[in-house]
Amino acid sequence: MIREINQKINAINKKIGVNVTLPKDDNESLRKHAKINGTVATVLLGAGIIFNSKGLLVLSALAGIGTYFTLRESKRD
Repeated sequence: MIREINQKINAINKKIGVNVTLPKDDNESLRKHAKINGTVATVLLGAGIIFNSKGLLVLSALAGIGTYFTLRESKRD
């Protein structure tokens, strides 16, 4: 999914004449990013519960979703 989005963005950049290339992450770096996202999600969840903050709970859910998709992408190849 991430690689497909990068390919589409690169194609759009090429059409409009922008010379920007996006980095290609390998599976090891994707797993590392997933661990970081998971840690952030856990901290936000804990802070959301302690401070009774709906905003932090929403951010925690978004970080958890990001973790899921990053792990899924790292296991794809």
